[in-house]
Amino acid sequence: LSYSTAMEEDLSTQRNMISFIYRNYTQKLSLNDIAAAGSICRSKCCRIFRRYLQQSPVDFMNTYRLEVSAYLLRNTDKSITQIAVDCGFNHLSYFSQQFIRHFKCTPREYRHNNL
Repeated sequence: LSYSTAMEEDLSTQRNMISFIYRNYTQKLSLNDIAAAGSICRSKCCRIFRRYLQQSPVDFMNTYRLEVSAYLLRNTDKSITQIAVDCGFNHLSYFSQQFIRHFKCTPREYRHNNL
């Protein structure tokens, strides 16, 4: 396999895994689920995400969930808890922790500052 052929295969696999995340981010997803969407093992899944996106598959998924939650905070009047659940976060505390890490403010502050 040439380097460029291997890279094309990796990128095609990555596209499959990313579109799987985009379609299913509201569900409880594991690394196994993401890897299965690319028909590869967990370690290869992690390698592909690290190589091409400089983050783990779970970090990629959480970042996407946070971007969607920020959109919902700006554009709906759903409760913060409802938004967290709708975006696939099962624990409000974990959602808040990740949100603060990503946006440097709480979901409530974010909503207030972006009205």
